[in-house]
Amino acid sequence: MRCNKALDKFLYYQKLKHNSLETIEYYKKRIGYFITFVKDKNVRKIKASDYEQYTLYLLSKNISDATVKTSLIAVRVFLNFLYNKKLISKDIVSELENFKCGKKTIVILSQEQIEELYSYYNENEFYGARNLFLISLMLDCGLRVSEVINLRKGDINIDLKSIKVHGKGNKERIVPLSDVTLYYFKNYLKFPQVYDFLAVNIAGIQLTTSAIRRLLLNLRDALHFSTLYPHYLRHSFATWFLINGGDPLSLQTILGHETLYMTEIYVHIANQVLIAMSSKYSPLTNIPYFLTKK
Repeated sequence: MRCNKALDKFLYYQKLKHNSLETIEYYKKRIGYFITFVKDKNVRKIKASDYEQYTLYLLSKNISDATVKTSLIAVRVFLNFLYNKKLISKDIVSELENFKCGKKTIVILSQEQIEELYSYYNENEFYGARNLFLISLMLDCGLRVSEVINLRKGDINIDLKSIKVHGKGNKERIVPLSDVTLYYFKNYLKFPQVYDFLAVNIAGIQLTTSAIRRLLLNLRDALHFSTLYPHYLRHSFATWFLINGGDPLSLQTILGHETLYMTEIYVHIANQVLIAMSSKYSPLTNIPYFLTKK
């Protein structure tokens, strides 16, 4: 059986597992690149050396280590599938080394930047009201961009101040809705375009994740921020949640993380920010005599 035929079987299996369309498309794209690299050979002829050469090929491209790693993970999942379904006789993955990439520094929005961001829009106009609400869903509730675009009006319970979120793997979770985001939601409801999906354009057509990323890139340029993208807002939410007294277990639930690993990273970042912030409250910092010692 050739690789492309095996990929069809793999994608069908992912559908049976009820994985999200986004996950299935991701596998199709990343594994498809590998299949093109090995020239759609018979799966029984795939060797560990093909994976190693593909790794070197990816490293020669102008892409981040994180992209290389996630691309290789998709290939490993595919190779595991081939072995488990007896389409190949050898457990290739057991021979492979995990790709290690440097840890990426997570940065967050400062409180001053958050104020700038919110004061940029006119909340009495459709696009201003919509953008303020969508940004709040990511920055004040910690939603992923994929969760934002699929959010419907009926998923928000005003009385209970909560949001029913359809997360990764079609898993549902309940996220608390703050008074600020609730304010922007009610303000957004004034516009007739808001009747089902919440992330829509002025014609009432549902937005894509790419459209929201472009929205944030335009905002980044307008405000002269160094960076601004959907997960940046989620990182900022998680870190400020902890800085302001939230606990890691609650944060794990809100973010929809299966383990505490990622949440622990946010704890580390929050501690670093708190240390930096506390320096301005030093007993010596604000005494005039010491101002020349800075």
